[in-house]
Amino acid sequence: FFIYGYLSNYHLTTTHYDVPFFDEDYEPVFAVLADLHCCRFGKDYKRLIERIDEVKPDAVLIPGDMTIKHLYADDPKVLRVLKLVDELKKKYPLYYANGNHEIRMFDQEKYTEELKRAGVIYLDNTYADFSYKGDNDKHIRIYGLNLSLDHYRKRLNLDKSDLDTYLGKSPDD
Repeated sequence: FFIYGYLSNYHLTTTHYDVPFFDEDYEPVFAVLADLHCCRFGKDYKRLIERIDEVKPDAVLIPGDMTIKHLYADDPKVLRVLKLVDELKKKYPLYYANGNHEIRMFDQEKYTEELKRAGVIYLDNTYADFSYKGDNDKHIRIYGLNLSLDHYRKRLNLDKSDLDTYLGKSPDD
């Protein structure tokens, strides 16, 4: 079990999902980076960045756990994550929401400020619109949910009313 866990942290896996989209003339491509937990995948994330570039995403979505808990924002592992974010931001719009490891960092607020300074669209119980085709009327709404540790510890399920509480009602409702 431990060997599998160790090796899986260094094996880069790509999974493709086709999701039906309402606009027949546009098929967005998103790269989703989740649960990397400070794993590098090559010197300076080279293999990871190459794989993302191969996909040619319209944007990169990060739903959290890029770091590991109980670190400071100036820890070398966290600084490498911030460098990755900086490199990706030069090429792609980046949307970032916390995972349970980010919220357990010792100075999570400082980490968040560094993400914002890098130009990341940081989603903390809010949303941002991703416009496509150069038309602000055509957009995809991307939400970022920032849950309390109780949701992770107790494995609480969420329903629509919980989402409304955290995120507010969508302007489209």
